[in-house]
Amino acid sequence: MIGLLILSTCVSLAQNKTQTTSKTKTSKVTTKKSTQQLFKETYRNRNHRDEPLFQAFVTDPDPSGTNVRQIPNGVIMRILMPNEHSYMVTILEEWNGWFRIANRIEVIDTDEELYCDGEVPTMWIHGSLLGCTTRMDVQLLTEPSMSAPVSIRIGEDVVVTLEAIKGDWVKVKHTNSRNKSFSGWVKMDALCGNPVTLCS
Repeated sequence: MIGLLILSTCVSLAQNKTQTTSKTKTSKVTTKKSTQQLFKETYRNRNHRDEPLFQAFVTDPDPSGTNVRQIPNGVIMRILMPNEHSYMVTILEEWNGWFRIANRIEVIDTDEELYCDGEVPTMWIHGSLLGCTTRMDVQLLTEPSMSAPVSIRIGEDVVVTLEAIKGDWVKVKHTNSRNKSFSGWVKMDALCGNPVTLCS
C-alpha cells in the first residue's frame, strides 16, 4: 500500500512537472514578438528630413521579384522584377537589418524611375537583398572605428551586402569564392551603389 502511495505521488509530481514545462514552452512561444510588433514598439525615425545617406542596388536573385514593404516584413508596396531591369535605391536609414529607402527607385538600364502610388510614409527592403561595390581596396573593421581591428581586406569592385548603419559607417557582408562570409564596418564613401560603374 505504501509502495502504491509513493508511486502515485511520483506520477503526480511527474505530471505536474510536465504540465509546468508545457506551460513554460507555451508562454515562450506566445511572448515571441513578430518583426512588425518589434518595429512598432522600438523604431524611431532618425532621418526626419529624408536626407540621402548613400545608394545601393538590388541583388536579390529570386525570380519572383524583390518585395518593397511599407514597414519591415509588412505590407508589400511594390515588387521589383529582377529579370526585367536592375534597380538602384537611395538609403535613408536602417533598423535591425532593414533599410528604409526613398520613394524614387531608379531603373539602371532605362531612363525610367519608379514611384509607389499615393502617400507612402515609408518603404523598406531587407539588407540581404541590397548591395554595393567597393570603390577601392578596403579593410572591413570589427567595429565602426578607424582604430578597430581588421576583419578582412577586400579588393576594388567587390560586391557586398548591407547589414547595418552607424553614423557614416556601414556594416557589410562579403562572401568569398569559397562561400565563406565575413562581416565588417566600412566608411560609406568607400561604397558605390551603382552596379554598372564604380561611382568615380
